[in-house]
Amino acid sequence: MSKKNNKKQRIKYNQQLKKKEDELAAKKQQDLLKKDKKEEQKQMEKLLGNFGLDENNNQQQQDKEEDFEDVSDEQMEMDSDSDSELEMDERGVKKIERHKVISKFKFQKKGKMSRDNYNRQKKNERKRYKNNIEILKGNSEEVQRKREILREKREAIKAKRKGKARIYNQQEVEMN
Repeated sequence: MSKKNNKKQRIKYNQQLKKKEDELAAKKQQDLLKKDKKEEQKQMEKLLGNFGLDENNNQQQQDKEEDFEDVSDEQMEMDSDSDSELEMDERGVKKIERHKVISKFKFQKKGKMSRDNYNRQKKNERKRYKNNIEILKGNSEEVQRKREILREKREAIKAKRKGKARIYNQQEVEMN
């Protein structure tokens, strides 16, 4: 059964490859035909260049240049707005202040924390963890009590994750 399936899959794959190759060959032929037509048009223009066709071509080129100037003016306005965000390098090259761009746009997706806030939150969690460890280095009764409370909290968190939620606030009240 598997040999038949493999054979069928191979046949389908080969047919797909042939189709792709045929499509590529057809595209190449079309490109060649287009190039040939363009070359013929250029030769005809060269032959008929001085017989009144220059005026029409000149008007078309002027229209294209006017359109290009309109577009370039709009782009210059856009560039002047973006220049305020750019700074000059020592060599006089414009560079983008990347950290601003990244913090504003890249990480702020709907329902997600910005990268700065995420890093700040993680740093605070690490500080809290270090402080708890430093507090728990001694052997006094208070330290032992705090160790037990933290241990209970950790167990309660693990239990919640497993679906066995305990109420650890009551245990804290009993401990105090």
